[in-house]
Amino acid sequence: MFKDYFYLKRCAQEFNNVLSGELITSVYSQEKDRLYFSLPCPELPDRHLIISANPQLPFLQIRNRHIPAKKNKIEFFTEFLPDEIISIEISPKDRIIKIKLHDGVIFFFIRGSKSNICFIKNDEMYFFKKSNDEFSVEIAKELKNAFTPEGNDTETIFDENQNLDYSEIKRLNPSISKKLFFEAKSRCKNNTIVEFNKNLGESIEEIYNSPICVSLLRQDGSMNFLPETFVTVDMQNVIGVYSNYNDAISNYATNFYKFQKEFNLRKRITAHIEKDYKFISDKLNKLKGRIEKGSKDDLYYKFGNVLLMNLDKIMKGMGEITLKDYESEAELKIKLPEKLTSSKIVNYYFDKAKDEKKNFAKSKELFEETKSNYEIISAHKQSLNNSVTLDELESLSKLLKINNAKERVSNLKDGLKMFEYLIENKYSLFVGRDSKTNDMLSTKFGKQNDYWFHARGLPGSHVLLRVDNPKEAVPKNVLKYAASVAAFYSKAKTAGIAPVSYTLRKFVRKNKNMNPGEVTISKESVLLVKPEIPVKCILITD
Repeated sequence: MFKDYFYLKRCAQEFNNVLSGELITSVYSQEKDRLYFSLPCPELPDRHLIISANPQLPFLQIRNRHIPAKKNKIEFFTEFLPDEIISIEISPKDRIIKIKLHDGVIFFFIRGSKSNICFIKNDEMYFFKKSNDEFSVEIAKELKNAFTPEGNDTETIFDENQNLDYSEIKRLNPSISKKLFFEAKSRCKNNTIVEFNKNLGESIEEIYNSPICVSLLRQDGSMNFLPETFVTVDMQNVIGVYSNYNDAISNYATNFYKFQKEFNLRKRITAHIEKDYKFISDKLNKLKGRIEKGSKDDLYYKFGNVLLMNLDKIMKGMGEITLKDYESEAELKIKLPEKLTSSKIVNYYFDKAKDEKKNFAKSKELFEETKSNYEIISAHKQSLNNSVTLDELESLSKLLKINNAKERVSNLKDGLKMFEYLIENKYSLFVGRDSKTNDMLSTKFGKQNDYWFHARGLPGSHVLLRVDNPKEAVPKNVLKYAASVAAFYSKAKTAGIAPVSYTLRKFVRKNKNMNPGEVTISKESVLLVKPEIPVKCILITD
């Protein structure tokens, strides 16, 4: 409530008592939205009045000691200074504070993003922040009428037939904030407008006279600035209670950005941990399911032996054959790959048995490693719950190596249709499943030094090999594995050998006139590979 009308009125009254008769010797800025008014006196040679026109944090503050920085200091209104403060008052109609000087007037008006400070002398207006001509004319009219006594309705008594609806009350009296409305309403026993008027008057009086409680709302990182006597005040996270507005706003302004930083950092860490936790949990469950199903290497080996003993029964073009198991006499239905001779079909199942055995062993290794990572991320979740200070959160953020840019890129994965493989348990490989995802992989998702692959001269998926450390050379066999996957997800899938183009992602370009999935590349290299999913490529997403 620090920027509500009634607290600003209290501010104007308190500051008027302290600063009227004092001399402004200079006005300068060292920040985008703040003006510093130097008000030295024998006892306080470095005293300043600070006015913040920041839309998020508009306020006035007296600081008894402020030493300006030697650099980036911009002077304002120099031709009109020094000048004496005659009085400080607030408009009876709006959040406009007037600092009347001997030879001019300073206005501070709160208008959201248009909040500003201006100096007026001889009908000439000089703004602190740049303002367009149209708004200058508009605000000039407002300021001219802002301090006339007519129409003083900031403490309106509402009609007995008025409904206790905030939007309607706000329409009749814009000075009534939501917190003030609910404070007055919460004190009502019968919810009558008579009760509300009485409670509203008492609540406003408390804003003017009661100690101010500054507290933190942990759930959203915001802060409360309320009279200590309000029934709606949260006393659990109190930062301080102050007898005057200046001490309260000084504390509020000091902690505002700190708590916002803490809240945003906690939110970012939470998102990072939850994303990793879900990814690792899903991966662990998939690997567990894979292991529980067991290895099929014995079955594939049996298929190979049975087919070997029945070569004469395999006819060209057969998609499936039923043969007897030589051990159990049970019938085995065996699928026959198209376009392969009978001897090659036998070798296909023997090779598949070997690959299955290796893959199953790799899955078990990956399960143990993923289980260890799961325990680590679970510990990080607990650390986050126990972290209460900014220093603790920053230490956790550093431990997790959280980087905003990386987080933004990681978030691009949400909603993209792609397969993700892990090569040699180290390199992530992403395969686009539609044109939109292909475009995203090749432009926004891919980093400059990632490797990009595509079957040469044929339609297919864009494939991206993530390179986390650009200084580390990627082994040639890893590039070949990635190229094999790119060939597999293309029209070259059934070929014995296929050419695959590859380059660094930074050499991939897409013009606005190109069709979805269409790009141009430079510094191209070509690998001749077999279209397949190599044994050392583990699929970790469906």
